[in-house]
Amino acid sequence: MALSMPTLWRTFRLRHHHYERYNPLLARRDDMQRLATLMDTWFDRAQGCSVWLDPNLDHIDLEAEVTKPFQQSLIRNSHKIGTLVLSCPISAVVRLSDLRLRFPRLERVEMHLYQPRGVFGESADEEPQYSITLFRDCPLLHAVRVSGIPISAIPLPFHQLTWLRSYYYRANRTFEMLAMAPNLTHAILNTKRFPNDCDDLPTLVNHALRELRLVDDAVHGERGLPSLLPFLTLPALEQLTVATYGNFDIRLVESLIRRSSCTLRHLELQLCWDKHLESLTCLGSPLLSSLNVLDIWNPEESIVTELFAAYGSDATFLPQLHDLRLKFEVHQQLIPLAIHSAAVALQEREGLLAKLPRGSAKRIRSLRIKDAFNMGIHDLEGMDSDLLLLLAPTDGGMTVHLGEITLSSLG
Repeated sequence: MALSMPTLWRTFRLRHHHYERYNPLLARRDDMQRLATLMDTWFDRAQGCSVWLDPNLDHIDLEAEVTKPFQQSLIRNSHKIGTLVLSCPISAVVRLSDLRLRFPRLERVEMHLYQPRGVFGESADEEPQYSITLFRDCPLLHAVRVSGIPISAIPLPFHQLTWLRSYYYRANRTFEMLAMAPNLTHAILNTKRFPNDCDDLPTLVNHALRELRLVDDAVHGERGLPSLLPFLTLPALEQLTVATYGNFDIRLVESLIRRSSCTLRHLELQLCWDKHLESLTCLGSPLLSSLNVLDIWNPEESIVTELFAAYGSDATFLPQLHDLRLKFEVHQQLIPLAIHSAAVALQEREGLLAKLPRGSAKRIRSLRIKDAFNMGIHDLEGMDSDLLLLLAPTDGGMTVHLGEITLSSLG
């Protein structure tokens, strides 16, 4: 009875734990015929529901005659696909384009493509030499995740896109994508960085982007290069994540907000354990007073002490902050200091708020501290007095997340 429910058939994934090394389905034509029959049955069972299709094309030679049943099943069912995930050689996508598949219901596409000869993503800066028209006519397509191929090689309805994730593109390619997608609201941009990145890089304005995650790809590029933030103007930005292998200056965020006239609610700074966060005092700027969530990875000891000292002594410092998150991947010895500093700062903050009109400033209601090993109850030895101080009854209550442990008090 339950298996007849269409919603149970919305995801078809051709995956198993050995698929990277061996795929037994591809040995004979009758194996491919069984696969095609299974796909047909799956789509039929889904009835009117759009299907998430994630075939394993890493080991399928779509030029081979034995794959004809699989191709024919795709042709029969492409109009029912809502999400398509492709991890395969570029040549496989070219072959799929030749099949003239129809995607009237396609909403999401994930493509992880590579040249048959080897390195994943190495073609991202080469000029296109292929004809890929697979997604030219997709009226509902709004979310795309792409890597390993020049973006100009894939005609996409960029004006429709609201969600984009890209990998391994140089800065100019990244900005090219943003310029073509004026209606993007969410973007995750993993960008290769090189010393001449900023040469002739245009200033880009996007009026729709609300959430941006900007990631330095140090695997395929170089580390420690200047941020791309100075080249962006984002009036609608509410959430910003910067993941960098170099030092980071908070003045870049302040300048972005000033230039964009945006109201930033959520700021996440992902730094390496050996890098520095500069200009912490900028968090006290009126331009950052709208922050509700602040998340800092690998803060140094000086950052921990300065952050809580400012928070406990100045009610105008991050006045709307209610969720503070700190992650210590290496220097776990700073966790007791962070908990003690937070306990003292929040008690001092209570005294400051008592002198202000109600609602003019807030205090943190959630403190999250993580390490690389998911600390347990045995790691809290010696912190009991500070934890009790953190959880002391206050108006609105308090929640403390320490690794896998959650402690709460009701206000």
